[in-house]
Amino acid sequence: MLRKIWNKHRTASIISLIFFALGLVLTPWALVLILLTAFGGPFIGKMDFLKGSLFSRLSKDQWLNSSVLIGIILLAFNPVSGGLGALFLAAIPLIWVLIKDRSIFDISETNRTKDQTVINENEAKKQLNESSTEESEMKVTGKKLLEIFSSYDDPFWKKAKSCGYTDERDLVDPLIEAIGKEDKPLSDSELKKKKQLIGSLDLPYTVHMRISDYYEYPKSAKLTGEKLLDALRSSTDTGFEDRAHSCGYKGAKDIESPLIEALGKEDAPLSGNELKQKLQLTREFGIPMGLEAKICGFHEESGAKGFDSFYELTQDLLNEDNYVTEESLDQSSLSGEKTIVKSWGTGIMLCIYELTKEDYKNFQSKAEEGELDYDELESGVDFGEQVAPYFEPSITINGNEINESKSLEFLECEFNSSQENVTDKGSFWAVCVENYKGTWGQIELPDDHEFDLSKLVVNKNLITFGDGANAEVLEVANISYADDQYGEFDEHDLEGKSFDWYLVSDEGEVTSV
Repeated sequence: MLRKIWNKHRTASIISLIFFALGLVLTPWALVLILLTAFGGPFIGKMDFLKGSLFSRLSKDQWLNSSVLIGIILLAFNPVSGGLGALFLAAIPLIWVLIKDRSIFDISETNRTKDQTVINENEAKKQLNESSTEESEMKVTGKKLLEIFSSYDDPFWKKAKSCGYTDERDLVDPLIEAIGKEDKPLSDSELKKKKQLIGSLDLPYTVHMRISDYYEYPKSAKLTGEKLLDALRSSTDTGFEDRAHSCGYKGAKDIESPLIEALGKEDAPLSGNELKQKLQLTREFGIPMGLEAKICGFHEESGAKGFDSFYELTQDLLNEDNYVTEESLDQSSLSGEKTIVKSWGTGIMLCIYELTKEDYKNFQSKAEEGELDYDELESGVDFGEQVAPYFEPSITINGNEINESKSLEFLECEFNSSQENVTDKGSFWAVCVENYKGTWGQIELPDDHEFDLSKLVVNKNLITFGDGANAEVLEVANISYADDQYGEFDEHDLEGKSFDWYLVSDEGEVTSV
């Protein structure tokens, strides 16, 4: 109603404001209070300790209306300084308007105004969509595309639309074309230049990694068959992951199928002499035990029992030529030196925020339109964070990796597993997965303490958010030693920060934003 009076009777409204302001000037402390409410309220609402409260949800207009209401109340109860008189004079023009113009009370007119506003907004959106369609027909490519994404002036989604792309995945191939296609492995210096160019572009993490992977692991450069076996056999002095990279693969999982094919795929688990012969062959390549089991026919379809039976069948052979022996551990802890135990690899910091239904719908709508500000997602109730490396991390003792060729699950340490769901049905959530790489923790053992592998506790923890088929599952590791008698693995030295945000509905549906 006040907005209606202001729009239709501007002179009367200004006169009323003048008397209202005069009353506040006569009552300085009231003036200070409403100014603090009007201009300081929005900043106070953004403070961390008020996140999720009523104050954080008030808009600037609501804070302004609240300050006017506070001013009216203060003037009404302050007749001594003239505040009540000024308030009475301010009300006279408004009363006169209400008497003269009965249309102020016409609700249907207000509804018509709102309907017209909605129509205008829909028309504007239609024009914007038509404009976007026209732009998409003329997609930017080549050097011009690189120039646009080298600038950090506009958000990524806005630059993508201006270039005619509505999906970030559609940008991968055009950017590779613009940077330059490669059909062979690059030298270290060439790869470094490509990565510097990719790093200079304003790209989301997923697009950045897909383009980087193209140059680091070109498909045409992947070795197979005898060439793959020769390459692995000639470089057993390096870690298996590094050897997989040198053969054109992203890591152990990527090289798994080609390696099984090269060594001869087994349809059923081997036993007896056949198993021994296969193991003698696989050990030439320093293959991790989990992959070794698959090569010998103990596939994932067999489940945990299949891997257990493989472990039992190979125990005698492993004892003769163990990957991790007491002697190797003794050499890691040199006499007179402190023993440093580290956990190293890639991992996550997980932040979870509970949202209201209104915020969830608002964020989902903005994400679909490409207008979501990720800082807004932190407005919900913060349920804390979890920091852990992905399973499995590398465990080193004075720089020597103890699980380079044998999984932590098959070492003589204490191994267990757990699982937890960090979101509940019936509530709305925002989940941020921050990705890092580096040291996730280390402890320093005293000179007189000899490292004991049986005191190393490894817990594989499955963290799930969401529910059903599209739930996200993160497999992380929690490491401890000797009941934390010598400290916890919580000293982090990490780099390479990137973000992945998800929205989770009250039914457990997960949406990547």
